[in-house]
Amino acid sequence: MRLIFFVTALLCASQGLAFRVRSMVGGHTASRVSTKRAALPVVSLGLVAKTVPVMYSLMSFNEYITHRYYQHTDLAIFKRLFGIKLSGGGHVEHHAETRDDMSLKTNDPRWMKSPAALMLDADVYRGTAFSWSVTGLMFIQLLLTCVPVMHVLGWSLMASIGWIIPYLGLHTLVWNALHPAMHGLPDIGASEGPPAALFARFRTSKLFQFLENNHIGHHVVGGRGNYNVCCPGCDNLFGTFVPESKWRAMQTKSLQQQQQPKEELLVSA
Repeated sequence: MRLIFFVTALLCASQGLAFRVRSMVGGHTASRVSTKRAALPVVSLGLVAKTVPVMYSLMSFNEYITHRYYQHTDLAIFKRLFGIKLSGGGHVEHHAETRDDMSLKTNDPRWMKSPAALMLDADVYRGTAFSWSVTGLMFIQLLLTCVPVMHVLGWSLMASIGWIIPYLGLHTLVWNALHPAMHGLPDIGASEGPPAALFARFRTSKLFQFLENNHIGHHVVGGRGNYNVCCPGCDNLFGTFVPESKWRAMQTKSLQQQQQPKEELLVSA
């Protein structure tokens, strides 16, 4: 998959994606260019300004749809029509393994013998990280969903890919720096996926704390809300956003219930 990204980057460069950006003032360019240079793609700042939020919206939409309907196997229509039930790539099993304090049940011998735990054993990150192969699949998904919209905006195929790659790279780097660590798992290295170390220093930032809290809420409500992880937006649009004021109370109650048996055992002893 890394080879695919490398070749794609070369193709983008060969198509002149290091294009000149010029402002449009009364329909005239700020400076004269030669006939040869004029053949290169010339893009207005206005188009770039419109594309940035559109690409973010597309990333938020793709993250939402993938997380809700594939990872949580909510595409029941496939089962009704074709008898196919999506596996979710181990994400449902990851939820079953995660306690409401975000720790994993890997210290529970009974859980580790369950089919779900045995499935997750195949991955040292237990389904929490973007590997290079999963990143490649997301790249293909973004091609299918983003290129038509980018074409409407006026971008060529290669220019669209030039937009997709950095957005995908940023998304997977943030995800890998955030998600495994919040479950107490090791950082993924560059040999296995987008390296977590690049953004690990930002884990204590307000942005990462917001993203982490939002995802904790996703776990606490049983995977029925807060589907966006790195690109918030679509949860608010589709009515699945659960505010911290609501899920935090649920988490506190759940943790108290988990601690109650232990406290009773200590008293009886």
